[in-house]
Amino acid sequence: MGTGVEKVMLTTSRNGAAPLADLLVNRFNRLEVLTEHERGVLRLIEARPKQAWRADTRLLTERSEIRAPQFVMTGWAARVRELGDSRRQILGILLPGDVIGLAMRARPLALTHVVALTPMRTVEAPEIAVAWRDRERVPGLAAAFDLAATEDEFFMMAQVMRLGRQTAYERIAHWFMELEYRLSSRGLSTNGSFPLPVTQETLADAVGLSVVHVNRTLQQMRREGRIELTRGRLSLLDPDALRAAGEFHPPALSAPGQLAAEARVVHH
Repeated sequence: MGTGVEKVMLTTSRNGAAPLADLLVNRFNRLEVLTEHERGVLRLIEARPKQAWRADTRLLTERSEIRAPQFVMTGWAARVRELGDSRRQILGILLPGDVIGLAMRARPLALTHVVALTPMRTVEAPEIAVAWRDRERVPGLAAAFDLAATEDEFFMMAQVMRLGRQTAYERIAHWFMELEYRLSSRGLSTNGSFPLPVTQETLADAVGLSVVHVNRTLQQMRREGRIELTRGRLSLLDPDALRAAGEFHPPALSAPGQLAAEARVVHH
């Protein structure tokens, strides 16, 4: 093709699949300690029949009404905005355990397209929206969903910073560290090694670069001994260097004990 670009597919035979047992419990119990009743609610949802999606299928179309929230059980998806000439920007990646379409608004509309990047399975959970609003019934779950939404907002702000101010190397380093953080918190990354079931074109759409620029940056990271990328699996060989290059910091979602301390000051 004359570009010199190595057309490497970053796919994995497992399509980024997660172990299903207690995926949702582990995901949300990490954010907020859940009662046994709240864990049981998630296990019931997790046991329901799953809906299968092919890669490149739209799970949601921008401005369409969201019928019910659904959880990603296996596979990867992306929140996407598109231009009229088919150029697109990936705004965020959806991983196993993430929720699609959870909103406090009445009759919410989708703010972006949601597109399957790999074959996927999801499960609908209409009662979760009700539980989030009726917080007294499942306060732990409601708090966990609040924190998950805050985490989403944090990573959206990180995406704005990546696209607006970081170099190509910094963007990709930061994106890799973000993925590692999110996947490891769900038991889907082992010692900095995890499936990366996307093409270089998809990676380019995620970090706002050309495929040529992405390819050159990946080759540079390989030469420096910072990553290994083979058969759709990414290993971060020097995560400290990548973290420093991308200036990645994990989200600080809450300050435990701060409100209680302030209450004691006011009381006295």
